[in-house]
Amino acid sequence: MIMTVVLMSGLISVRQDAWVRATTACGAASLALAASVQAVDGVALKAIVDRWALAAPEDKPPLFAAALAVRQIEIGFDALLGLAVGGTLVVFGFTLLAATGTSRWQGMLAAVIGVASGVAGVLIGLGGYSSAAMLATTVSGGLAIVWMVTVGVWAWRLAPAASQAEAPVAAR
Repeated sequence: MIMTVVLMSGLISVRQDAWVRATTACGAASLALAASVQAVDGVALKAIVDRWALAAPEDKPPLFAAALAVRQIEIGFDALLGLAVGGTLVVFGFTLLAATGTSRWQGMLAAVIGVASGVAGVLIGLGGYSSAAMLATTVSGGLAIVWMVTVGVWAWRLAPAASQAEAPVAAR
């Protein structure tokens, strides 16, 4: 989703390119946090859980505590990721609202999804992977998929017109 936002920011024509720069910076931060979540969950947590599974019974309690600590780090990074993705979508929503050639609903929906993602991040930060946090994550993620498909269709339909506008005069 973040790559969609970053790539889309290059397709729009805005009155102020500061919004595009802000969207790109937020998207890059979100990508870094997503990579961190994957590193903690997919590498560090797996390694400690594998050690716990193979440990002698007397070594299991401290390894379980270590696994729990790594899990809490993952939860913290995931909460920050929800906030960063939410911020990226809100900024991108404002980018779309400031752009020419876009419809207002695209920007408004991006901002709404961004707020929902931010709420999910806050809920994860406050209560871990609770039912409420997972519901908020599911709703914001589902809305984001619908938004990405609609914006993708919009960009696909816009691409021929944009390439015609950029073509040299002799090629027309």
